[in-house]
Amino acid sequence: MVKRSSKPDVWSLPGGLVELGEMQQNAAIREVQEETNINIKIIKFLENLDIIIKDEQKKIKRHYILAVFSGEYISGNIIAGDDALDAKWVPIQDIKNINMTIGTTQFIMNYCK
Repeated sequence: MVKRSSKPDVWSLPGGLVELGEMQQNAAIREVQEETNINIKIIKFLENLDIIIKDEQKKIKRHYILAVFSGEYISGNIIAGDDALDAKWVPIQDIKNINMTIGTTQFIMNYCK
């Protein structure tokens, strides 16, 4: 998990923007490495998540589509990097006890059943 510098009290899964011409899987591997110093390999695609942010008048301000993958640890010592204030391994039994971005806890729990 990473604690974002833009939302200092919130933890989330590592991630970020896909660079022009970059495959989604490669972007996921790169973002995990940049934010956590961990090297992973992608196991499988899980799903696309729509994140829709509205303004005070309920008009859509931003619409993000997140491609979520499961991965396997290969190497590296977890260290916060890039835009992360902190990074750490979180045991699945502790997921419900940390403040995460909206929907992240439920998403993780759905895939860990």
